[in-house]
Amino acid sequence: LTNDARRKISENNGYWPNDWCTPKDIRGNLNFKEILVTISGISNVSAATVYNSYTYRYADTIVGYEFAPLLYKTNTAKSSTKVDMSLVNDVVLQRGIEDDIVDLEPRDGFSARSGDCFKTFSCVRQQSV
Repeated sequence: LTNDARRKISENNGYWPNDWCTPKDIRGNLNFKEILVTISGISNVSAATVYNSYTYRYADTIVGYEFAPLLYKTNTAKSSTKVDMSLVNDVVLQRGIEDDIVDLEPRDGFSARSGDCFKTFSCVRQQSV
């Protein structure tokens, strides 16, 4: 966080200031170069420990969006849960956010969770040369 954000949070008894709740305000108070995310689990097939990590850069951070839901239930007699891996890098606008915040590549998606159509955005960005 920026020094100003740390000070305001401290003055607000450890809570994020209510007047800094727009994506622009939040992003403007972030101060980092990279965040390393590590995920670990156990394979259902081999019972071996599996893990992966990914480094997010500040430029990768999109405030006001969340990852699109990957899980959905089938509409067959024997209902089961499936995974739609085509949405793995897609995001959707968070609830309560009214406008698109960044210029991402839109594509139509289907929300298996609610059965409603929604707009997803591809997070795969072209690398600058």
